[in-house]
Amino acid sequence: GLLSCEEESEKKKRRKPALTSDVIATMSSDPGVQALSRNLQLIFGSSLNERYTNQFMSLYLEDMIPVDVILPLAQHNVNKTGIDNPAYIIKIIRSWQKKHKFTNGSDVDDFLALVAEREKVYAKVGEIFSISPEKLTSSEKTVIDRWQEKYKMSFEMIEESFDRAGQQADIKYCERKKKNWSRKGYTSPKDLTDEI
Repeated sequence: GLLSCEEESEKKKRRKPALTSDVIATMSSDPGVQALSRNLQLIFGSSLNERYTNQFMSLYLEDMIPVDVILPLAQHNVNKTGIDNPAYIIKIIRSWQKKHKFTNGSDVDDFLALVAEREKVYAKVGEIFSISPEKLTSSEKTVIDRWQEKYKMSFEMIEESFDRAGQQADIKYCERKKKNWSRKGYTSPKDLTDEI
């Protein structure tokens, strides 16, 4: 058993260590390195230590994430979470980049606009279901995104599914109703007059 565990652990890819300060110093003429250095201090409210500076530079120089992607994502996450822990922010940036494959700042702007719109929808759906938006699970948020973005369900339809669900009124139960309504082409409460 131990041998197979060791073999598996050797197969796992390990992240390369962040760039050293010597490497970054030789690249300091790069405008991207200069922009990162200057703006990260503004975002975090102070100079970052060498370790975190190197990790941010590694996002740009090794992971090839554009500066106009790194900076707005860092700013958004510091503002949104109130967490100014660089390690946490770097982890989020790396994760979002892997998932969304941003190529420039415009991609990030579009994504952040979608995130802001979704937050408003979560708040409204939270009111309907008497749930605080912060208490919505990630799977419930995925369901709500589907209602709006795939099924094109209005808030009236969401309220209607809630009212018709009675004691079973939770997001997952209402999802089954909405999926059925979407298949039948129902888009407004008027379409539901024949539903029992």
